[in-house]
Amino acid sequence: MNVLIQELSRLGRYPLFLFALLMAVAMHFSGQLVWNAHGEYRAVLTRLDSARKERLFLDQQKEKIQDYKKFSSEVQDFVKAVQTNGMQESRWTSYTVDIKDRLMTVADMAILMSNVGSSSRYYFRPKRLVITATSAKEYLPLEMQKLDNTALTPGEKVVLSLSGTYLVVPEK
Repeated sequence: MNVLIQELSRLGRYPLFLFALLMAVAMHFSGQLVWNAHGEYRAVLTRLDSARKERLFLDQQKEKIQDYKKFSSEVQDFVKAVQTNGMQESRWTSYTVDIKDRLMTVADMAILMSNVGSSSRYYFRPKRLVITATSAKEYLPLEMQKLDNTALTPGEKVVLSLSGTYLVVPEK
């Protein structure tokens, strides 16, 4: 051990300088490794976030596909039922209605409008409906004329325009 101490004292400060230089290089190298590792860690976090977003997007798309498949299956079931029951529009009989500016009572209009709808035997496909109320307060009793009632009453007249097509289901 004394020999080692003698050798070191003979060399002087050079070993300490070399040691300090070696430590500086090692610290720089380890700092560079830490910096690179931190950069790689940030890159991994970015890729992980991107992968999570892509997974969420894929899950949403998968859900949309499942919803579409369910809807498509329901539509196909409906089409089969329509074909089984002979309900295709091409097999229906159609009647066109085109009433223009016809003056009628509200009661007559109510009867007409009750037929403008759908049932198990027919469907009305409307194109146009215009109802214009006419002033008929002079036909009402005096007590009713004093009321500010803007609703149509059964005795009032309307001008009606209606166009569309009745589609009638054929007998089986």
